[in-house]
Amino acid sequence: MQFADVEVDTAAHRVSRAGKPVHLGPTEFRLLRYLMLHPGRVFSREQLLDAGLWATMSMSRREPSMFISAACAKPSTSMGPPT
Repeated sequence: MQFADVEVDTAAHRVSRAGKPVHLGPTEFRLLRYLMLHPGRVFSREQLLDAGLWATMSMSRREPSMFISAACAKPSTSMGPPT
């Protein structure tokens, strides 16, 4: 699946941006895939918690925000601003 210059290979669990690999942890990968499956949609923290993306059921209400921040920062810090 692809959005702009971000490509997600769901079979191989690989992500690239502008052709360069982006290293995401398992939860970050699931979150990115989920968001790409629902383009243009905005989710509340509660909706993301209910989506079953998290490895543990005892996740705090702040953790989705932390994962989103970490996932968003990885491509931009490793490859510069989006194209």
